[in-house]
Amino acid sequence: MKKKILNILGTRPQIIKWWALHRFLKESDLPLHIYTLHTSQHYDENMSEIFYKEFELPLPDFHLNTKGLSRLERMEEMLRGIREAADTVKPEILLIYGDTDSTLAGALAGELYGIPVAHVEAGLRSNRRDMPEEFNRVASDRIATLLLCPTHRAIRNLEAEGITRWAEQGLVQVIFSGDVMLDNILFLAPRLDSLNAHGPFAFMTLHRNYNTDDPARLKAICQAVSALAENIPIVFPVHPRTRQKLQQFGLEFSERVKIMDPLGFMDTLRYVKAARFVFTDSGGLQKEACFLGKPVLILRGETEWLEILEEKAGVLAGDNPDHWPMAYQELTKIPTPVQIRGFGDGRAACIICEALINFSSR
Repeated sequence: MKKKILNILGTRPQIIKWWALHRFLKESDLPLHIYTLHTSQHYDENMSEIFYKEFELPLPDFHLNTKGLSRLERMEEMLRGIREAADTVKPEILLIYGDTDSTLAGALAGELYGIPVAHVEAGLRSNRRDMPEEFNRVASDRIATLLLCPTHRAIRNLEAEGITRWAEQGLVQVIFSGDVMLDNILFLAPRLDSLNAHGPFAFMTLHRNYNTDDPARLKAICQAVSALAENIPIVFPVHPRTRQKLQQFGLEFSERVKIMDPLGFMDTLRYVKAARFVFTDSGGLQKEACFLGKPVLILRGETEWLEILEEKAGVLAGDNPDHWPMAYQELTKIPTPVQIRGFGDGRAACIICEALINFSSR
């Protein structure tokens, strides 16, 4: 008899992480039946549907319509939708990923409806309270009963918060799984076509709300990025929300910043592989750049992935955009290709799937 899992997705990074598990399950004969619910947190085609096509993933079994809703309304709709899907499927575990509102909705649904929750990427911390992602991940870890940690530092974070004591009491399970994104990069890197580029360039993404939602800050960022582009041309696929804010505030970059529509995952990796540097405020792209050997300028004042700084694979740009050009000069001193350790051995999907099979609620 196969164990039934309800897989909660909502954003492009979650779809990509699910792909690692799906790919492993296709190659194995494990007794798992995974149903998928998509919350539509990312409803733009370039941010969601394109990835199902790109990875040949089966379409979700359940698909919510949360487009245009406020955060509170969206959360209410997610909880309702997860409840209806759970009533239909009767899952033994809810599977959540990362730090989004969809993650939190899955965790809350598990708590409210009495279903154990497994959290992929448990234990990450930025220690920045103004990040919605930080609240989501902390709350989800407090609820989850199977915490799947991508690094040993993540386990130490849970230890500092007392969660590993719950594991010692048999109330939760904390497992070092490694990072599913390393699985993906190791699988894809040999398959990436070369990208013809005329000279060195930097690849940039920018979407965090604290970088985009304040007009004065976004103006300062446009000026800082344009200054960076004087050193090296920048390729910038623009997140839909970032594009909307740039238009709303009447802001633009210099001509040396090439604006593009959002890219699929494979195309993103092609650009990263061809780039000299990566500039990003994304949690995921920080690692992916380093996994591909590229130094990363983290366009924030902190990072969840301190391993990048410890391994001297990247530089924090800092909270003040005026300091970003100076941080770039530090970035240019990093030897390439960079390497980071501590993210497992590329078997995270296998470890996670086996943990789901072996998990039993107490």
